[in-house]
Amino acid sequence: MLNQAYTSKNLLRQLRKTEPQKHKMGRSKDDYLLHIDSRLATIDPATYSFVSLKKKKVNERKVFIVSDIIESLLLRKCNDNLKRIFSIKSNDRQDIVNKTYIMLSEPVPFYVYKLDIKSFYEQVNKNYLLKKINDNSIVSYHTKRIITNLLQSNHLKDEIGLPRGIGISATLSDLYLESFDKSINHYPSVYYSSRYVDDVIIFSFERIPDYLDFFQKMLPAPLELNKSKCQEFVVDNGKPCKHNLNFLGYNYSFENKLIEKKRIVNIKISQNKINKIKKRIILSLKDFSKNGNKELLVNRIRYLTSNFPIEKPNSDNSILYSGIYYTFMHLNDHSQLRDLDNFKNFIIHASKGNLARNLSKWPASDYQSIKKYSFHLGHTKKIKINFTQSEFKKITKAW
Repeated sequence: MLNQAYTSKNLLRQLRKTEPQKHKMGRSKDDYLLHIDSRLATIDPATYSFVSLKKKKVNERKVFIVSDIIESLLLRKCNDNLKRIFSIKSNDRQDIVNKTYIMLSEPVPFYVYKLDIKSFYEQVNKNYLLKKINDNSIVSYHTKRIITNLLQSNHLKDEIGLPRGIGISATLSDLYLESFDKSINHYPSVYYSSRYVDDVIIFSFERIPDYLDFFQKMLPAPLELNKSKCQEFVVDNGKPCKHNLNFLGYNYSFENKLIEKKRIVNIKISQNKINKIKKRIILSLKDFSKNGNKELLVNRIRYLTSNFPIEKPNSDNSILYSGIYYTFMHLNDHSQLRDLDNFKNFIIHASKGNLARNLSKWPASDYQSIKKYSFHLGHTKKIKINFTQSEFKKITKAW
């Protein structure tokens, strides 16, 4: 039976490996329990307001951060309770990417629908969610109150939807779209569909007439499809045609023809992601041209071209990796990685423009150390490096 209680032992299970040191919680498990106990003695989960909740803007979107460790642990336990009670299992991005490739490779005619939900988190009806949770008799009183207190806290009470940046929002959004996901999966001609946050991929044996209106009617109000980003692909082996599907950071290029009873699908990085990487290279060099911090520039190029460990957002303290390979592990066309290497080296040695003039003031030897770092090698060799939390903050500050 699920233990929903917000005890120190239950919260300890939500603690991540590097957090005790970061939040000065002591050196042993007993120290961590004592630290949590001392805070819980002053907290009533039923009335607690999230005072450490802060708002900032990232890429023109409002993002919310909970900086206090006990508040974070309360929300993680609350999130765990909800996922277990409502049987919510978030889809894995890598699994969706791999299955999309397999489906596209199938030697049969089919129809593909790529959907995008407009301003997803911001448009979720949080009052509907609160009612759905509060009406469930299995959800504990404290869990209900924590969610209510969070969504009605000072920073969020005037927000229409869910807060980006907080882990529990992903679970709440999955709960909100539960009926939408089921409706698609139960449609007779659909043989595979998956959703990753606001991006949806659907494979059907039959064409769905007026697909935009059809899927729009499945969405709970007030959510809307971003029609300019939605696409239909007709894959009929008898009609030659080339397709480009951009989905979850990848570009799938395929044709309506078969080679040895198999459809060839080339997987590259989406152009938006390539542009983002190039922008970070330029911003790194611009910052170096101002401060002359060679070590920081090297770390930024290493960060972009390599792979590094990150903590898994679960209670098992396992380690995941991110970086050029682990973000784009499904590539079967590596030409863009070589292009990125060429771009990096070209920018370093460019002779025209304001950036080139600033960089020319520095000795050529300063650039040799960053030329050896390669996107292609970082991906094919799965090169791994480590950064401290302090280094991470400095590296990403320029972006």
